[in-house]
Order: sequence, then C-alpha cells, then structure tokens
Amino acid sequence: MENVRNISKNTLMVFFARGFNSIFGFTITIVLARHLGVEEYGKFAFVYTLISFTVLIADLGGFQVITRELSSGQEKAKSIIGSAFLLRIFISALLLLLIVLLTHFIQRDVSIRIAIYIVTIPQLIFALNTIFVAVFTANNRFGFDALMQITSRGLEFLSILLVVYFKLGFIALFVGIGASYLINGFLGLTIYLKNYGLPIFQYDLKYCKYLLYESLPVAITTFLSIAILRVDIFVLKILKGSADIAFFNIPYVFIYTLIIVPQSFVSVIFPILCKLGSTEERSKFIFVYEKAFKLLYIISLPISTILICLSDTILKFTYGTKFLASTNALKIMGLSIVFLFLNSLNTFTLISIKKQHLSTISTAIAFLVNLIFDLILIPKYGFLGASVATSVCYCAYFILTFYFVLQSLGRLNLTYTFIKPIVGAGVMALFIAYFHNVNPFIILPVSIIIYISALLITRVFSPEDIELAKSLLFPYRTRHSES
Repeated sequence: MENVRNISKNTLMVFFARGFNSIFGFTITIVLARHLGVEEYGKFAFVYTLISFTVLIADLGGFQVITRELSSGQEKAKSIIGSAFLLRIFISALLLLLIVLLTHFIQRDVSIRIAIYIVTIPQLIFALNTIFVAVFTANNRFGFDALMQITSRGLEFLSILLVVYFKLGFIALFVGIGASYLINGFLGLTIYLKNYGLPIFQYDLKYCKYLLYESLPVAITTFLSIAILRVDIFVLKILKGSADIAFFNIPYVFIYTLIIVPQSFVSVIFPILCKLGSTEERSKFIFVYEKAFKLLYIISLPISTILICLSDTILKFTYGTKFLASTNALKIMGLSIVFLFLNSLNTFTLISIKKQHLSTISTAIAFLVNLIFDLILIPKYGFLGASVATSVCYCAYFILTFYFVLQSLGRLNLTYTFIKPIVGAGVMALFIAYFHNVNPFIILPVSIIIYISALLITRVFSPEDIELAKSLLFPYRTRHSES
C-alpha cells in the first residue's frame, strides 16, 4: 500500500511539473511572437532550438545510465557521481569549443551569433542538473526533479516578461534566459550538496569509458527523437530564412505542448505494462494495450479536428493576425495528432517488452523520412513543406512501431476502435464548419458534447471500458467496494 501511495504521489509531482512547463512554454511563445514579430521571432526560435540540443548532447544519455547505476549500487554513489561529473565537464568543454567555432565561421547574422555566445555557457552549467536529478530519482525523491523543472521554466518566464515589459531588445532576452539558467544551476547544486555532500572527484578512465559506452545508445535514440521534432528548423534556416522558421514554429509549439497528454497517460500505465511484460500474462498485457490505444485514439481525434477546423481562429486569438500565414501549417500538423498520441503508447510498449531496439530503428527511419521530405519540399514550399514532412514522419513512425507491436503481441481487436470514433469526429467537423463564425467559446464545448454523444450513440464504450475507467479514476473507492 505504501508503495502505491509513493508512486501516486511521485506521478502527480511529475505531471504537475510537466503541465507547468508546457503551459508556461506555450505562454512564452505567445508573448514573444506578439512582441518580436515574424522575423525576430524566427531568429529566437532558431537560437532556442540550438540551445535545447546543447543540453541533450551534453547529457549524452547519462541521466538514465547514472540513475540505473545508482539504483543498483548506492555504496559507490559518490565515486559514480564524481566520474559522471568529470566526464560531463569534459564533454561540455568540447561542445562549447565546437559551438563557438561553428557559430563564428558559419553564422553571418551578428545578433544570432551574440545570442548563442551569451546563452551557451549558462546552458551547459544548467545541464549539470541532470546529474543531480539522477541522484534524487535513484533515491525515489522525485520532488527535486519537479522543483528544478518548475523553477527553471518559472525563472525563464519571469526574465522574458521583464525584458518584454521594459523593451530591452532581442539580445537582452538571452541575457535574461542565461541568467535564469545560472540561478537554477546553482540552486540545483546547493540542494544537492545539502542532501548528499561533495562527490569524490577521482578520475577513473575505465569507469568513464563504461559510462560513455552505456550512455551512447540511449543518447542516439533520444537525439533522434528530438531531432525528428526540430530538424525542420535547421533545414529551414539553411534553405529559407527566419520568417519561414517563425511560421513553422508556431504550429509546432501547439503540437509539442499537446505531447504532455499522451506522455502523462502512458507514464501512469507504464509500470503496469512493464510488470505484465515480464510475465507470461500476455492476454492481460494485450488487454491493457488495447484499452490504452482506444482511449488515446478517442482523445486525439477531437483535438485533431479542432486544430484543423479552427486553425485560423486559434492563431488569431493566441498569436494575433501577424501569424495567420501559419494557418495551413497548423491544419497539416493537426492531422498528425492521432499518430503523435499513439506513438507514445507504442514506444513505451516496446520498451516494456524489452524490445526498445525496435523503437530505436523506428526513430532512425522516421528521422530519415523527415529529413528527406524536408530537403524535397522546403526549397519549393518553405514552412508548409516542413509541416508536411513532419506529419509524414509521424505517420511513418506510427506505422513502424505499430507493426513491431503487432509482431510482438499478435493480432489485436482494434477494428471498431478505428472506425466508430471517426463518425463522431466527422459529425463534429461538420458542426464546426457550419458554425465557423460563431464565438469559439460556444463552438468548442458544444462540438465536444456532440462528439461524446456520437460515441455513446455508436456504443464505442463497452461496460468493461466504463468499469475500467472507474477503477483508474477512483482506485481507492473501487478497492473498498471490492473488500
């Protein structure tokens, strides 16, 4: 019972932190887009994308490996952390040198160059927090991770608001962001030292090589997963310009923000999948997968429909008329929402049955599909071509992972799951199209009611589904009623 309570508490902490990050990240893009305009917002999106990769490359998948090592060997914790710390400093120094050289010789825009210089070192210092988070996570203390996420995004949001309010300019944005990274980095260090003390800084070449070797596969998979989302920005920068980056990044932010929905849900059922995947109870595993698939599919369809049918209204309300050129891009990316939701489930499913290498293969192929379509479509169609490439990539990734899941689990009973909700989404789309000019705050709730009514009329939910939903929403009530 105590373990269940701890898992529930930790899950709520992580969900809260993720939700906080997503909401504030989305709000930041709205504030900046309205403040900077198309061209400068495109520059900001490019620099921000670059620094997001900085943390990823600096970590090199170390978070997962360090967490695993500490979970199985706490007696050598200080030595492990010391080796990881020294390895991270070495990688960060090489990365800093590489970024400075590339920026100096390749980047012609002086404002972008200065922004990269300003924010790189604070970002690398902030990246050390992933080691501290690994230590706390290995000790089942998830509050530290939640605190770091919240303070990081909160300080960043506050610095951006101050720069915008006092109209300090483009470069000042990155001074503020860099300062927020430094503050958060030193905050993380202080909390770590207070709880665990100084690590043992002893150079162990053999163990450093081991950490690097173990981390690289995880790093490659993580890098490709992020690259799928962001490679379009770099191709647009090379082949087009800042305006195209801005018009592409706006719908991308919508897509990226919505990722929290499937990831949060799958995180809850992941321990169940892992437990069933390690036993011979394959029928129960398939049951959980089918129900999760059904729920994510049903949730994703109305979201996709709303983004497609109300894209212009949504953009006008959030970003203003300057970014209405992104309307068609948002429609195109809205089509990929269903694939995006189901991809999270398929990826975690493959991991739970110890076939994560199939997820890596799928990620690599999807990345290549995205890159190839980018190179073909962007020269002629710009940000619209990038949007098509992204949607095709998500579709390819879903087909691959779903194929691997089918190969592992066998035939699944999903025919009616695919067909029936489409009827409800179609009725919903017709309603929105007919009353398109009505206040969206009226259209949205009514259209959702119409969708749910269509699901009930077509009997999408079985009595089994309803009982399962009750057990998930009210676990303690269900437990007491059975006893």
